[in-house]
Amino acid sequence: MKEEKLRPCCRVKEYIKNKLRALSDKLQRNIEEDLCKEGKVIFGPFHSPGLGMALGINNVKSKACTYNCIYCKSGATSCCSVCCNTCLNPWNLYSCVQKKIDEFAAKGTKIEAIAFIPDGESTLDSNLGAKIRLLRRLGIKVAVFSNSSLLWNYNVKQNLLFADYVSLKIDTVDTQTWMKINRPHIRLDHVKILDAIREFARDFPGELVTETMLISGYNDTVEEMTELGKFITELKPAHAYFSVAAKFLKNGTLLNSDPLQFLNLTDYITRSIPGSEITACENTNYLIAARA
Repeated sequence: MKEEKLRPCCRVKEYIKNKLRALSDKLQRNIEEDLCKEGKVIFGPFHSPGLGMALGINNVKSKACTYNCIYCKSGATSCCSVCCNTCLNPWNLYSCVQKKIDEFAAKGTKIEAIAFIPDGESTLDSNLGAKIRLLRRLGIKVAVFSNSSLLWNYNVKQNLLFADYVSLKIDTVDTQTWMKINRPHIRLDHVKILDAIREFARDFPGELVTETMLISGYNDTVEEMTELGKFITELKPAHAYFSVAAKFLKNGTLLNSDPLQFLNLTDYITRSIPGSEITACENTNYLIAARA
């Protein structure tokens, strides 16, 4: 008798549970659609010399980063040296990317690459490896842009090894200059990071490139580039990209490096560092299309 009386109650609980699950699934779908439509997670496509027509992925919370670089286009950062929550889980991201690719294909645009290039540091995403593996099922090159600061972490390194293309930011090999330009999280060790970059370059089977931001008064001397050049040459990257960060005066006029010094520096870079390319930025922002 007691068992029969409980059955209707159980049915009600099951009905409520199913309704809540359906509501939750609908809400998740709506969130996914909003994120995809508004470009909060997926943006582009944009043309990249190294990747072709690419979709960009914002895979970490805005400005979650290990650095607080003086030239960052996104402004001040909330530094963090541990993995943070991400906007979408691997399967949700895969679904959104697939929809975007289909949408552009219907318009005659073929997506040739998917690039993790967030406002913060891409490797803070603890699910990065799973996301890369899933997205590779689409048969499209997967690229990751990183500031290199967490490569000493075994899990971060393993996640990046799944990518087809990895771009590592290396602005300097001098620790004091690194502190001034990149303004790292207090727990980060520059020597440890440089050693990890060397190790990753040896083990990575895909296409490796480096990127360096040249900043007037910080790392724009031949002495700086001599040491950095030796380090980059040791890595044997497919390309070594150098961007020029111009500074703004208060009235909005661009303040550039000394022309002669700049010519001497760029001449040294192109002659001494294999695979080097110079990209001039019109402002302090990165030009995404020129970064890959």
